Amino acid sequence: MGLHQLGIHRARVLARKDQRAHLRGVGSGEYFQTAGDERLGTHVFVTIIPRRASGYWPGSNGIENADRPDTRIGFSSGSLYSTTEDLLRWEEGLFGGRLLSPASLRKMTTPFKSDYACGLHINRVNGHLMIEHDGNNIGFNSGMAYYPEDRIPVIVLANLNGTVTGQMTRALAAVAHGETPPIPSVHRETSLSKEVLARYAGTYQFPHDSLKMVPEGNHLLVEFDNGGTLPVFPESETKFFSKPWPEQFEFSQNDKGQFAVLTRHEEGKEENGTKK
Repeated sequence: MGLHQLGIHRARVLARKDQRAHLRGVGSGEYFQTAGDERLGTHVFVTIIPRRASGYWPGSNGIENADRPDTRIGFSSGSLYSTTEDLLRWEEGLFGGRLLSPASLRKMTTPFKSDYACGLHINRVNGHLMIEHDGNNIGFNSGMAYYPEDRIPVIVLANLNGTVTGQMTRALAAVAHGETPPIPSVHRETSLSKEVLARYAGTYQFPHDSLKMVPEGNHLLVEFDNGGTLPVFPESETKFFSKPWPEQFEFSQNDKGQFAVLTRHEEGKEENGTKK
């Protein structure tokens, strides 16, 4: 399973400076032996790795095989593979004092820019101190959170691009703390006539960017400024949702009765745009 960030790169840098870490090697996975990791190392596609997961991403017509870039370019920002079991060992080693000295660990987990420390976000969530970072790479997503006051690690790996790892991380953390996990929204696709879809066609200007809505078959295709596209499907006459991403769009009428207002919803945030 490919990884991205998760604080491992920063721990590496600090460990190189920490004489008490006694870490050996980098490229073949030896580096992680101090933490007891047997299935965590540098990812190379030509190497046969038993039970290695393939990466997928959402396409216009469903799930597709993701591209396979040279992961070595990213080093520890996208070139590591592991399992949830061995990442648990990593977390126990990192926060258990087996990798870094107390001073280095404290430096790594002390925010210096807003909530950001050395490759990690530090926040209080529902009263619990949380140290976390997610990872996003081509075909893979990951999320790791550690609650030091409760000594609870949460680790989620996925081989399909999307944001489900973040949702699962939050839900599992709630269960571990004896709290009620958030219930994900369930969207059900419905059918709309070509005439209804056609009235939403056009370019919509938002405060920081614009996007174009294009009718395509039984859904709308969102075309972004950066060239990316996203199919969204109707769940009512005015509401559309993305199947792999937590993003929804809602059309509404302006004061002239025209459907010229578009509201974009994403992970609890919303933004309004108007038709050009």
